[in-house]
Amino acid sequence: MEESGSWWILAIIAVFDLYWILRLAFQKIISKVRSKIRYDENSVNYSICWTTDIDYFLHMNNGKYFREMDFGRFDWYFRTGLSDYLEAKPGVHFVQHGASIRYRRSIDFLVPFKLVTKLVYWDERSLYFEQRFISLHDGFIRAVALCKNTCVGAKLEEMADVIQLPATPPSPPEELKLWIESQEVSSTRLRMTGFGRSVGTNLASLQPTESKKIFMTSEGSAVHI
Repeated sequence: MEESGSWWILAIIAVFDLYWILRLAFQKIISKVRSKIRYDENSVNYSICWTTDIDYFLHMNNGKYFREMDFGRFDWYFRTGLSDYLEAKPGVHFVQHGASIRYRRSIDFLVPFKLVTKLVYWDERSLYFEQRFISLHDGFIRAVALCKNTCVGAKLEEMADVIQLPATPPSPPEELKLWIESQEVSSTRLRMTGFGRSVGTNLASLQPTESKKIFMTSEGSAVHI
């Protein structure tokens, strides 16, 4: 009987990402005892590069950064109260619509670090986060990422009051502006080659310093004028 139970446990581990599920449950529980945050305040998660995180070179595997970023954003949703609203609205949820990361220095085995998640911009459909991995012993930013979370089933204006989100977003950082433009160029190229529509971003809402339009040539390259 005990042997049968062991096989069931192994089967669950093999079929499901059990660590991710347990980590999410822990993140939810711990958010209940941590202080609430405003939409414009940082969410901070602390962690350490452990044996399950490292690769052949004994530093954090590139893919692990994205997993940590998931839990950083979950913490922001939990502690701002936005997740409570989403749970009460069947069919309304956020999906990860895009992400870009720049690695500046590796996080080595047993190095403690914090992940700082901050909402830096939003539009009608999406929230844009900056996430920074900072080693605790020297305060160095080891990696920095930009993430786009898009709402499915509703618009942001319908839930803005929940987290006191202003109707007008702040001016986006320069790197975020360029990243959003690059996403739109990619979407335009795919639409032109017959791969269907994507949920784009209104580039006019970015309030660029100088007026630019993006055109796609017949060869599929982008031209700014």
